[in-house]
Amino acid sequence: MTPPIGQRTARLLLLLGSTLLAVLLGELVCRAILPDPDRYYIWRPGLVRVVTPTPGLMAGVEGPSRFTINADGLRSDSRGRGAALKLLAVGGSTTACTDLDDSEAWPRLLQDLLSARRGRPDVWVGNAGHPGHHTREHVLQVERLLIQHPDTDAVLLLAGVNDLQLRLSLGDAFAPEDPSALSEDRRRRLIMQSFEVYPEAALGATNLLDRSVVWRHIQPLLAASPGGRQSAVSQLRGGSMLARARRSRREAPRLDALPDLEGALGEYRANLRAIAREARARGARPVLITQPALWRADLSPEEEALLWFGWAPDGFYTAAALAEGMDRYNRALLEVCELDDLDCVDLAARVPRRPAMFIDDVHFSEAGARRVAEVLDEALGPLLSD
Repeated sequence: MTPPIGQRTARLLLLLGSTLLAVLLGELVCRAILPDPDRYYIWRPGLVRVVTPTPGLMAGVEGPSRFTINADGLRSDSRGRGAALKLLAVGGSTTACTDLDDSEAWPRLLQDLLSARRGRPDVWVGNAGHPGHHTREHVLQVERLLIQHPDTDAVLLLAGVNDLQLRLSLGDAFAPEDPSALSEDRRRRLIMQSFEVYPEAALGATNLLDRSVVWRHIQPLLAASPGGRQSAVSQLRGGSMLARARRSRREAPRLDALPDLEGALGEYRANLRAIAREARARGARPVLITQPALWRADLSPEEEALLWFGWAPDGFYTAAALAEGMDRYNRALLEVCELDDLDCVDLAARVPRRPAMFIDDVHFSEAGARRVAEVLDEALGPLLSD
């Protein structure tokens, strides 16, 4: 027999009250054991993951990969405070190298090569890469991280593919942003996207959700959206996500003609300039790096099967279209370097567009990461000895 309306209402109120009490108690406990940080962290400090790649899905990656984050929220060792030469590598997943072991990521390999070049282990490369981040986030990251690491000698920025993918994925909804004219609300949201851990005061939070310690600690874990930007956890993959993403691309309609990129490229240039200005203002040398990719117009069926990028509201862009788009972003970066007299490494021209270098569209294999480190060592070795 159905309970009277009064009884049902009482039970509902009791349930709501119990839930509210549990949330409040959880918030109080979290505030006691997770005190508000006074620094910004790209990754949660102390994070450790060990991932074993699924056979046949990630060619060029052998054996389990250990992914560890230091006390500063960077994928690096802890030698930074005593290093004579300190570099900060900023970018998305192609900088983070989440599919590779700590020792195989190109920032760590570059650190080893530069140390060998100098004949002593006094070089430190802090890896501030994080999957899904683009130059909108990098502006804020460089701004905050250089305050926390004031003796940084150079900022290495490898960017472009996530900016291109952001434009493609949003379709007609894409709207360029001016990094110097963000609203306070938009700036708060970008801080939440740019860092996994950040001070509450940084948000100037006006609503209870943003002020909640519980929410601010679980929000990064809920950041993934189907077909969109990938959360940190989903990027630390053993292959299952990659298989699903490749299948989605394989089964979707193909798009040959790129949308209008001019507004997006204008924002990209503005973000690059903002990052360079901030680095120079903090005494760090900005070094802009073009983005390598596998994309070519003449990919074989086997090479095409490796791809999963290029998603849009109504399908996936062809490899030829993606190659054209990536080339335009790389040219924009080179133009900024020339116009603003910035140091630049045309990495895209030095990494062959072959499967031996890549796991998929853009993520480096072990051999690809070694190639990246070698090219950067060759370019930066003389540059940073000035």
